[in-house]
Amino acid sequence: MNENRPRVLIVFVKYGDTYNGSLERFIDEYCKPLKCQKRLIIIQNADENMPITQKNDWIYEMGGDNSVFEFSGWQKAIDSETARSFNPDVYIFVNSSLYTHRFYSMPIINDDIINIMSKNKIFSGKIQKRSFQLTYEELDLSLLVATHFFTMHREIVERLGSIISEHKSEKFVSSTYSPDIFTENKLWNELLKKDKMTELTRKYHKKEIKISPEYHKFFARKILAISNELLLSGRIKKLGYKIIDSTPFSRFFNSYYTIFAVNTTIRPFQFMRKIILMPIYYLFHNRLSEKIGLSNWFANMCTKNVKRHLSNQIREIQE
Repeated sequence: MNENRPRVLIVFVKYGDTYNGSLERFIDEYCKPLKCQKRLIIIQNADENMPITQKNDWIYEMGGDNSVFEFSGWQKAIDSETARSFNPDVYIFVNSSLYTHRFYSMPIINDDIINIMSKNKIFSGKIQKRSFQLTYEELDLSLLVATHFFTMHREIVERLGSIISEHKSEKFVSSTYSPDIFTENKLWNELLKKDKMTELTRKYHKKEIKISPEYHKFFARKILAISNELLLSGRIKKLGYKIIDSTPFSRFFNSYYTIFAVNTTIRPFQFMRKIILMPIYYLFHNRLSEKIGLSNWFANMCTKNVKRHLSNQIREIQE
């Protein structure tokens, strides 16, 4: 390992056998190729009492904390002596659901990109921009970094104190079942409710998990986790740190479009370009690149695109 490279702590949270195989794939595709000083902590959120065990010279496993889903699991890991003794320069936070997201929503990480992030004190991942203004307690929440996979400089982690912004769902959700589920609060306005509840019900109703007395606590904690996702980006933005998109072709794919959403701004040229070309990119990435022996070429092209875009974003912010 190169002692001059940043020290990278990777915290990967999983819950039982949900998304089985994602951890092994992540280790092979992302972790093993890194030449930097690295440490991976696997957080088992389904077993909060599991003691910390060392699997090899750089992989550890420990019990988590599922009170705020992945956020509390990550926080328990970064507070552990295993993390503190490593003294990382850069943190990589990963949720086991990462491979359920489209390839262009997956940040690209290699030694060069980590070095850029370390030098520039960056918070990065897949940026999502809202089509409406959203503010809460002096925080601008109009953009967020999706928390299936994101990176953060150590200084940001230290200044935040905790990546958990809110510990209790009762601030946003009624403590007992109600079809509306939400209490009166200043974070979840009507547009945000429409946006996120459509997403949640589409995802979980297919699994027969519906907003009902039986699953009220589950959805309450999901809403708490989403609230923490929103607030994390707002808090970091308020601290003045760079928020950078580290996904491939982000200028192409980063516009937030929902055709029938209220107050959504549609830019016709960008919209049609996305509709026409996205299936081509998706088909090539998932089907053709491997069959015709160009998967390595496509991966290298994505990596070069991210490095170039990172440099451009940093330069734009500095100017």
